[in-house]
Amino acid sequence: MKKIILFICFVITSLSINAQTLWDGGGDGSSWDDPLNWSDNLVPSDTSDITFPQNLNLTLTSSVSTNTAARITIDTNSIVILELDLTILDTNSTNNCIIVLDSSTLQLGSTTIAHTVVLGCALNRDGVSVRGQMSELIVASMTTLNVINSLNCLRTTKATALFTNNGTINLSDYKTRGINVTSGTFTNNGTLNINVGKSTSNDGLHIPSAGTFNNGVNGVLVITKVNDDCINIVGTLNNEGLLNFVVKDAATAANIGIINGGSLNNMSTGTINGDIGLSAVGIGIQCKTAKTLTNDGLINLTNGNPAQRFDNKG
Repeated sequence: MKKIILFICFVITSLSINAQTLWDGGGDGSSWDDPLNWSDNLVPSDTSDITFPQNLNLTLTSSVSTNTAARITIDTNSIVILELDLTILDTNSTNNCIIVLDSSTLQLGSTTIAHTVVLGCALNRDGVSVRGQMSELIVASMTTLNVINSLNCLRTTKATALFTNNGTINLSDYKTRGINVTSGTFTNNGTLNINVGKSTSNDGLHIPSAGTFNNGVNGVLVITKVNDDCINIVGTLNNEGLLNFVVKDAATAANIGIINGGSLNNMSTGTINGDIGLSAVGIGIQCKTAKTLTNDGLINLTNGNPAQRFDNKG
């Protein structure tokens, strides 16, 4: 009997860890902090697993700055704009913090009012996963997004998935990569800072063969002393703005500022500044055999061993 009671208590506890919450708009239809807008008639908490259902076109605001959730999923064919401050910190969860599904768009923040979004999840899950075809996540121009714990802080996984930053993004303490453009396109029109991850982490920015990263003319991308390569390109990186990287001080020959195994294009308005740091063997930019580096702008490589600043393997 005791075992049965303990099992029932375990099941009840497990079910309550992340309570399922559905937006139904039964209150004023636009306020996060109106309990009647949610299926359980409760304002979401840090244990709420929120789903915005299909076929929505919705802008949410809030009268408070303490909005929380455990996870947010944007279901198919929906447009959701969250003009509010938000914190999702659930390091014990098996869920990604934010998921955007097919043909849906999620905008974080506003173009007129400053907002801050903070994300952190378990080290085997992504902070943001834009995983649907024709899906997009937008960080609005007045918004700061801080991702402080995750497997990949930000990730796109489908060919037509988009991530667009018009605001400020700060990434740190990731297990594997700051940004992983597995497939799809990431465009930075704002400020993007990728700092050092966990000791297990490798690339700050990873662009596999099906991925494209665009640093726009107003984009500022800064990658500082990550544990492995600052940028690993197998797909395509187009730079029209400012790209700064700093190689870690204890770099080996395997720790590279930018390793180009795909296509690196520095446009006429683009500037790349690379600091190879204190290492005598760290490499600034390495272009692999039969790969493309096109420079119509400026590339400045400093410190380290001058012979290691640019490594062209043909």
